[in-house]
Amino acid sequence: MKKARWICALLLMPGVAGAADVRVEIYTAHPPVQMTITATDGMLVWRACATCQEKSGRSLAIDAAGNQLKTGSGEVSRELYIRGHYRITPANAPEFSAGFPLHVESGADGTALIIVMPLENYVQAVLAAEAGGRGQTESLKAMAVAVRSYAMRFRGAHEKLGFDFCDTTHCQTMRWNDVSPRIVAAAAVTRGEILSFAGAPAQTFYHQNCGGMVAAAQEVWPTVHQAYLPQHADRYCTVGGGLSWESTIAVADLDRALRASVIATPAGWDLVVILSRGPSGRAQQLELGGGNSPNARVSASSFRFAVDRALGWNKIRSEMFAVTNHGDRITFSGKGAGHGVGLCQEGAEEMAREGKSYREILSFYFPGTHLGPMQAISPVPAVAHDHRVPAGAPVAPVDEAQAAPPKHEQLRWQQRSDERFDLISTEPERDPSLLAVAERILQENESSTQRKLDFRVRLQVFPTMDSYRDTTGQPGWVAATTRGHTIRLQPLIELQRRSVLESTLRHELFHLLIEQQARGGTPLWFREGLVLYLSSLGDGDAADPPGTADTAMTGERMDAILASPGSGAEAQKAYAAARGRVAGLAEKYGRHTVLSWLSAGIPRDVITGASGGSRTSQQ
Repeated sequence: MKKARWICALLLMPGVAGAADVRVEIYTAHPPVQMTITATDGMLVWRACATCQEKSGRSLAIDAAGNQLKTGSGEVSRELYIRGHYRITPANAPEFSAGFPLHVESGADGTALIIVMPLENYVQAVLAAEAGGRGQTESLKAMAVAVRSYAMRFRGAHEKLGFDFCDTTHCQTMRWNDVSPRIVAAAAVTRGEILSFAGAPAQTFYHQNCGGMVAAAQEVWPTVHQAYLPQHADRYCTVGGGLSWESTIAVADLDRALRASVIATPAGWDLVVILSRGPSGRAQQLELGGGNSPNARVSASSFRFAVDRALGWNKIRSEMFAVTNHGDRITFSGKGAGHGVGLCQEGAEEMAREGKSYREILSFYFPGTHLGPMQAISPVPAVAHDHRVPAGAPVAPVDEAQAAPPKHEQLRWQQRSDERFDLISTEPERDPSLLAVAERILQENESSTQRKLDFRVRLQVFPTMDSYRDTTGQPGWVAATTRGHTIRLQPLIELQRRSVLESTLRHELFHLLIEQQARGGTPLWFREGLVLYLSSLGDGDAADPPGTADTAMTGERMDAILASPGSGAEAQKAYAAARGRVAGLAEKYGRHTVLSWLSAGIPRDVITGASGGSRTSQQ
C-alpha cells in the first residue's frame, strides 16, 4: 500500500499560520496509516470539521482507510481538528509528543499530518537532530543562527503541498523529543537572529566535516553563485585530522546500488576512474570501466548518493576521495563528510574551543553576510526544492539536510482526460497513448476481482527521473507510487525501455481496487501480497507456489519492512514472502474467498496460522 501522508498543524483557525510560525510535515519518511493519540496532560479535544461540535476524551484512535478517517468510536470524516497535550503512537514509527493542535485531513492525494509551529521551536527541534551531540556552546549558537537563516531563506519549499518543510533530510531533520536545555539556551540567546546578504536571508548550508577545504557553492551546485559561499582552507577542521576514512566495497554491491538508483553500468565492469576534480579537490566525474561493453560516466555526487542510499550513509562520506581498484573490490580513501559547502560543524567546534564567538564562526564560514534581527529582512519567494535524499531513506549525516539548494525551474503540467482517467503530463501530446493502455488494464483488473473503481484516476507522468525522485521521494527501483487517486509514474520512455509499463500500471491499479475495498486494520502484508498475486496472474505468470514463500518471515516482520524498507533487496524479500503467502491462501481457499476477506475481515484462525502470529485485529 502506498503510505498515507499525515499532516499535524498548530492552528487557531484552519489553514492560518502566524508570521513567526513554520508549517512542518511530520512522519514524512514513514507516514503512519494507523495511530493512537493519547492525552499526556488533561484531555484531548477534537472536532470533525472547522465548525463541528467538539468532543473530548483521553485517547483517540485513527485509521486512514481509503479517503476517509475512521476513529475508534466509529466516526467517519474527511478531517479532524485535535488539540491538547498528547503522545502520538503510530503502528510502525517512533512516538511523537507535543502540545500542538493537530489537523488531520483526508483527500484525493492521500491523508495529510502539518505542524504549524513557532519558528523558535522549529530551530530547537532541528538543532536536536543536526547538532545535538556538539559540545561547544558557541558552535551550537552558530548552528542555531544557520538553521534559522536556512528556514527563513527556504520557507515555503513545499508550498504546493500546503506546508513549508518536511521533517526529513530533504529539508532539515527534526527531533522534537530530544530537545535539551543546552539547545533551548542556544536558540534563546540567538532568538530572532539570522544571516542576510543584500537584504535577503542567506543560503546557510552546513555539513559535518570539510576535510580541511570548504567548497564553493557553484562547485557542488553550478546554479548557485553566492559571494559569501566561497572556497577556502579551513585549518580548524584539520586540528582533529579532517576525518579520514576508508571503505572497501565489492564491485557486485556497488553495481547493485547503482542499478537500484537507475544508474546505467557497463557489463562486467570492475574499475572506477576519477576523470575530473573540482577546485577544492573533490571528485566530480567518474568513469566505470573494465567490462565487456563501453565505459559509463557518472557524477561523483550521484555515485555517492546511490551507494550510501543502498549500502549505508557512511560508506562514502564525501566526494573528497581517491580510488584503488582490486579486481572484485574497490577501495575509497577520503576525508571529510558531506558536500563541504558553508559551515563546517567540526571546524566550528574547534573555533569555539579556541575561544571564538558564534559571530566570529559565522563570519568565517559566511564572509560578507550580516547578522541581525529577521524582522528587518525581506522574505524570499518560495521556490521548488531539489532533494537528493528520498523520503524513506535512512537518516543521513547532518549535511544531507542541505544536499541540494532549491531549483528555480518549475514543471509546466498540462491535462488531458477521457472517460475514467485524467492524464497529467508536461507533454500531453506525446503521452496520450497511456490513456488507452490504462483503460484496458483497468477493465481487466475489474474483471479479475469482480470489483469496480468508483472514482476517476489521475495518471501523472514525470518528464525526467530527477523530477520523479525529487517530487515523490522514491528511489529509482520504485517505478511508480500511488497517492490517493493519483498514480505517479517514472518517464514513459524509461518504463518502456525496461518493458515494465503495463506491469507497473496493472500493479498500481490493483492497489486502488484493493485499498478501496480494504477494511481498517487489514494487515499490510495481506494487501501488498494480494496486489502482487493478482498482478502476476494478469501478467500471465504463475503465482508463487505455497512452498516457495519465506515461511519464516512473520506478518509483523513483513509489515515492518513493507512500511519502511531499508533497501531494495530487503523490500524484495518481504514482497516475495507476502505474495507467496497470499498465493498459498488463494490455492487453499480460492481467489474470490480471499478477496472477500478485504471487506469481511480475515478469519482469526487463518491470519494466525498463515502469518506466524501476525496482527489479529480482524474482528
